[in-house]
Amino acid sequence: MGAALCAWLVAATGPARASGHVPMPFDSGTAIAVAVPLLLLPSEVGALIPSHEADFVLGWSWQIPVAPSFRHRIAGSLDWVPGYDDHHFRGRLGYRFGLRHFFTGLGPSFDRSGATWSPEFGVKFAHAEGADDQIDLSLHIVVRADISPAVDGFRAITMLFGWNAL
Repeated sequence: MGAALCAWLVAATGPARASGHVPMPFDSGTAIAVAVPLLLLPSEVGALIPSHEADFVLGWSWQIPVAPSFRHRIAGSLDWVPGYDDHHFRGRLGYRFGLRHFFTGLGPSFDRSGATWSPEFGVKFAHAEGADDQIDLSLHIVVRADISPAVDGFRAITMLFGWNAL
């Protein structure tokens, strides 16, 4: 999410093209000064709910648009789960399709115990001004499942509340 914002801010500081890019109201130095801290700040907080009890999750999530409409994205995340046995860090890389109020995706999730499939569904709300195909700051709630690679077992659910720039 932060990487996509940084890339967009840097790319959008050039002249506008006929494709509909909007010129930025500030220079590239300001864009970088705003975007770099956003890359480092956690963007999500929530809970990992395995079969026994819930554990706190602090997450960093990034999205990179792969189409001009911003609806198709490569989404990556890193989660810190301090109370979850020896698996304190988890990563995820996948595809995400997003509309103004909903998004869904699928990708593998990784931790020390191996990989799982991680489908997700999210709801976006409290939007800043913007149309469907523009960058739009908003809040979100996302639910992800961890399913074994053979799709024969369920490992956990992660519920996160956060902010996003797309």
